[in-house]
Amino acid sequence: PENFTVDIPNTISSSIDGSLSGKKASPLSGREAGDGDGYIEGNEIYESLRYFIALGEHSAEVIEFTLQIASALEQQNINELSFTSDDDGRDKKLIITRGVTRGGVSYEYEMTMFDVADDKMGLQLLWNTSPIKGVGILNLHQYRQN
Repeated sequence: PENFTVDIPNTISSSIDGSLSGKKASPLSGREAGDGDGYIEGNEIYESLRYFIALGEHSAEVIEFTLQIASALEQQNINELSFTSDDDGRDKKLIITRGVTRGGVSYEYEMTMFDVADDKMGLQLLWNTSPIKGVGILNLHQYRQN
């Protein structure tokens, strides 16, 4: 797709340091997680859910950026690209394939990225453009080996 985005309101997304929209979050009603009473309070579940949503939000940003790269490569008819990562200095290989079937589902496109040294996949995106639907798998360990 030419454009892909996931918009998640800041009111339900919180980073791991407890900040919300760049502001430090207040403590959970004076309670400390795991206070030993044997009960999980609703606010404890809600806080954990906000961190999970934030993780999904940041993952969506990675996917959005990656799809922009895929679109640019397709416009230039580039199906394969090798490069050295700025993050870990290791060689990576990116491959875009058309018309693939994975798990019994047909996709118009597949984009994979491998670490050349150990041939382990760091990224796999599968998507269709009509309707726009896909799946992405990120192995962040393969992005930063150092």
